[in-house]
Amino acid sequence: MQSINNYQIESILGQNHNQGRITYKAIDTKNQTTVVIKQFLFAGKSSQWSGYKSLEKEINILQKLHHPKIPKYIKHFDSENGVCLVQEYIKADNCEIQKLSREEVYQIAVQILEILNYLEANNLVHKDIKPANILWDKKTYDAYLVDFGMSSYSHSSNASSTLSGTVGFMAPEQLFRGEISPKGDLYSLGASLYVLFSKIPSNQLSNQLDSRWQIPVTSLKNQVPDPILDWLQTLLENDKKNRFSQAKIALAELRKAQSKQYIIQQVKSQPEGLILSEEQEATDIYVVLTMILIVVPTIFFAVSVFPIITALFLIAISIVGICLLYDIQSKPVRKSILKTAGYIVLFLFLVFRLILL
Repeated sequence: MQSINNYQIESILGQNHNQGRITYKAIDTKNQTTVVIKQFLFAGKSSQWSGYKSLEKEINILQKLHHPKIPKYIKHFDSENGVCLVQEYIKADNCEIQKLSREEVYQIAVQILEILNYLEANNLVHKDIKPANILWDKKTYDAYLVDFGMSSYSHSSNASSTLSGTVGFMAPEQLFRGEISPKGDLYSLGASLYVLFSKIPSNQLSNQLDSRWQIPVTSLKNQVPDPILDWLQTLLENDKKNRFSQAKIALAELRKAQSKQYIIQQVKSQPEGLILSEEQEATDIYVVLTMILIVVPTIFFAVSVFPIITALFLIAISIVGICLLYDIQSKPVRKSILKTAGYIVLFLFLVFRLILL
């Protein structure tokens, strides 16, 4: 089994043939911890100078980042074949190869937005957010953002002369004009969420774009509730001026959308008959009114014969009537309460009739 310095290679996690980079899962023989090693091969057939610069940039950036959802930088060193970056190993698969539920995608959205908020506070733009760069741990429900090789500081320049990112996931201003900003990361997250919701392969996303380079969010109408759909549409606006201005605002709006969705689900999940339709509501009210019309004449007839019993009965009827009035004015009217009150009135009426006999 291959070794690099004090690290025993266990398996290959990925290969970037265009840049001559290989990512390994390895064991640190000094403390037996599992790590990730990214190695740039100087003598590789497909090695390019841009690949080395990308790894060098990632090393410099990761040294300054300290976030629980970004794999920690451990060290870097020169090996016989090239330069190596050693990072914390996260036992989780990337989202591109996982089947995710809608609730899992919601959790991923929240956690990646929290990471983006952290990056914004450090003036950093990731520039390559996509399902392959998002790790998801199904056991702990934790999401992680990886691969900072294309990242750059947002204050360093407003535009880039070199294209960096993945077509389909890049914001239009990044793809066509080289403009880099945190809003581009929000767009990329939106594109990633679209892929995860729709369950299409990442490499087919660009085929979904219409003539205006717009991702067809409305095609998710059967999979995603309207409040979340509206929120996703804002993330994926072609004009960055119409997107959320910051990750923390997008996060706050997502939580509002989730609250709206929860309320809608609660209403829809009520058992049939628990909440009355307008027709049912009117029918039950008419039944109660009819009962009262029958009972009231009987009461007046009996006042002179049984005054004390009649007075007690009127008090009971008043209490029931107040309960009914409160329930009718409270929306939604609960059928169970209305029926119970009706049964009480009917029972008291029958008892009273027996007394009169």
